[in-house]
Amino acid sequence: MLNLSIVTREILVGTQVSGTEDFDSLKKLGVGGLLSLQDDENLRRAGLRWDVLQKAGAERDIDMRRIPIIDFDSGDLISKLDRCVTELDDLLSEGGRVYVHCTAGINRSVGVVLGYLVIRSRMSVDVAFKLVQSRRPQANPYRSLLTHLQERLAG
Repeated sequence: MLNLSIVTREILVGTQVSGTEDFDSLKKLGVGGLLSLQDDENLRRAGLRWDVLQKAGAERDIDMRRIPIIDFDSGDLISKLDRCVTELDDLLSEGGRVYVHCTAGINRSVGVVLGYLVIRSRMSVDVAFKLVQSRRPQANPYRSLLTHLQERLAG
């Protein structure tokens, strides 16, 4: 069962997608794209396979993308942030909503959405963080990511 939050009209963030009912729920919410941040270990632990998830999404006309980010590794997230923001931007340009997820929907997915809001939507880090946390109270992004985004805006 998905635990998701609507951050903006177009961007949803939350937990891993586990089966056909999750894809059906996303489709009902108008989701046309999905960006998964789960790494191979996350999928293995959950008993999931990316190729099976991709097929289930494609059967519902959901454009499935994946950029594996190691859980609890802020450096990996920061090093892949620009790629994630570009993928999210690309999915959004296709129309429809985009669902960004990791395993628990607390850190990696939230961090990518924050990065998008700061880098593409030109929000301050503080405003973006408050928006995300108001929509997803369990959001707990890496402090190092917030610092990275602050420095990026200042630079």
